[in-house]
Amino acid sequence: MKHFAIVCAKPIFGSLSLVKPLAVSGLLLGLAACSTLPEPAGQLSGYENLQKPRGLMAQYKTYADKPGLASYRRVHIQPVVITPEVAEKAGDANLGLVSNAIARDMCNALADSYQISAQGGADTLEIRAFITDFSPTGAKASATSSVLSAIAPVPFRLPVGLGHLSAEAEALSPDGQQLASLVWSRKANVLDSGGVSQISDAYAFSDGFSSAFYKLLTPAKSDKSVAPKLDPKAVKEQKKVNRAACDVYGKGPGVKGFLAGFSPIGTAPEWSDKGRAVTPETDKPVDTGTSSPN
Repeated sequence: MKHFAIVCAKPIFGSLSLVKPLAVSGLLLGLAACSTLPEPAGQLSGYENLQKPRGLMAQYKTYADKPGLASYRRVHIQPVVITPEVAEKAGDANLGLVSNAIARDMCNALADSYQISAQGGADTLEIRAFITDFSPTGAKASATSSVLSAIAPVPFRLPVGLGHLSAEAEALSPDGQQLASLVWSRKANVLDSGGVSQISDAYAFSDGFSSAFYKLLTPAKSDKSVAPKLDPKAVKEQKKVNRAACDVYGKGPGVKGFLAGFSPIGTAPEWSDKGRAVTPETDKPVDTGTSSPN
């Protein structure tokens, strides 16, 4: 049996009298429920340094050894792992597209501060990430929500079929010392757009997880004690090389995905994201598993 740490977020509204009853009841029902942060899934090398839970829309625990991280300028991003329990729960949902999106987002974000390496080394941080829990998006409920949104004063979703994503990540020194870690979870609410794919919510949340982890590894510009001085020309060249290294994860949804965000129910990630197109070892096309959404 899984155990959960309960964290409640209070919905905030200005003047409820300005919102029609239908929208109010839907929003309150969807936002009033407590968010849950799963207990550690046991995938990381340690959890003892994690801080207390934080966050509203997403719940998370973090740890970062900023001085220790400042000693490294290279990172190796290992493939994002979908745990066996999650893979069994996901069934035919294309979680591979979600795991690839996490790796791609991490790579592109870290490319501004680190050199992306194809393998580990004595001067390289190892980045490990895991999808530890998942609930599919209810496509039928999202479709019904689109009809109701057309007659409601504000777009909203029915509080059923709401997707969920939980993930963990860590940065390890070459000798296995944990220098940063993140336990993160996000469940959809009635204000999220949803979509017509089982992975619509999880895919949308993948960027939030990647961004939260990237921020742990990147020192604030104002923190001069850990922010290294880098030659501007070297930084520019590094970014160019890194972008090429990140191409292995394929292109993101781009403009097509951006426009889909304006739809009351969203679309399907499979329509605009073709996933990982090549392998770093062979540079040959691989099966990305981008079948039609269910």
